[in-house]
Amino acid sequence: MELLASEEVVFAEGVNHRVVLDGTIVRMRVWKAPQIPSDDAAADFALLVERVIPLAAQTSALVLDVIDAPPVAGPKTQAAFESLLVAFASRYKRVGIVTAGHGLQQLQMRRLVSERAPRHGAVFTDAAEAARFAG
Repeated sequence: MELLASEEVVFAEGVNHRVVLDGTIVRMRVWKAPQIPSDDAAADFALLVERVIPLAAQTSALVLDVIDAPPVAGPKTQAAFESLLVAFASRYKRVGIVTAGHGLQQLQMRRLVSERAPRHGAVFTDAAEAARFAG
């Protein structure tokens, strides 16, 4: 794992994602990589989520940045998001999701939070607000 600032450690990094452990907070950023077919990207994201889920037991919160991700997640990616939210929320850990100003993306993420992490999740358009929410 690559050491960054004082407490940041790169947990995973790929062509369309980066996961950093920042003290006790997991910071996960995903983005669209046009060179990857959408089915492959969804499968890669599902594998990434499988690696990140165990961190829910060891950390205090998750900040998920989807600003540069496709505006609407397909069924496989949506299922992976649901698993991620449930893993953290079931352990009473906060999940702050940072979205772009895209209405469909915000609507989808708000629905996922209301269904899978209603007490511990929130959707933001400002990364600083999500970071404050996470602690």
